[in-house]
Amino acid sequence: MRKKTRKRVNKNTKSYKLRQEYNKAYRNYMRRVSTQTKKGYIVPTIPKVKNPTEASIRRIKSMAAKEIRAKSEIYDIVNDRYLRPGESGRGKALKDNEVFLKLSPFEQEIALAIKSLDKDVIASNTVETPDEPADEIDALIEKWYETIEDFNPKVQAQLRERTDELIRRDRIAFANVIENHGGLLPATTEYKGEIISAAFNAISDVMDWSRSSGELQGFMDSYGIVENE
Repeated sequence: MRKKTRKRVNKNTKSYKLRQEYNKAYRNYMRRVSTQTKKGYIVPTIPKVKNPTEASIRRIKSMAAKEIRAKSEIYDIVNDRYLRPGESGRGKALKDNEVFLKLSPFEQEIALAIKSLDKDVIASNTVETPDEPADEIDALIEKWYETIEDFNPKVQAQLRERTDELIRRDRIAFANVIENHGGLLPATTEYKGEIISAAFNAISDVMDWSRSSGELQGFMDSYGIVENE
């Protein structure tokens, strides 16, 4: 029986290059969608096309965090309602969602039952944020995630895992590292896991230092970010 041979893909064709560029842009777009979904936005995602054009790529790249939020509804957990784009109360709903998700399951049940957030119960968890998250902070973090795509595929998972870990711990402090200590971030030519691990350990130390030194407060002031203890 004659063995079937696999057809080789011509990587020099325009269609192949368009697909590669589109796939990368779409992965970055879906990462931005995921980030906004975690904040409470109901995002109407753009379907992936099979035969992308340059227009398809431009459309995906144009959907930055600000555009995604502008076109998305917000689900207000406590009041069980959806807020359309442009509708008043969206910023407050996002803030309430953030506070609600920090409550214990038992406290969440109480909050839903009384349709209110008991300030005495959640005071230690309350963080005051702007009505809409700072576009610049989102852009800094999203740009780093996009840069990860330029690394050797073997280390991309490690880079995303360590990045996710530090962002969960202190998103603003990580953004401060990107802007003010970018030299600590691994170079895209780096492919050794142990060197990448050491770089992120150093980033973690600088994140802690930035809070104790007061540097982070200056960074937050420059973006109009306010935190309440």
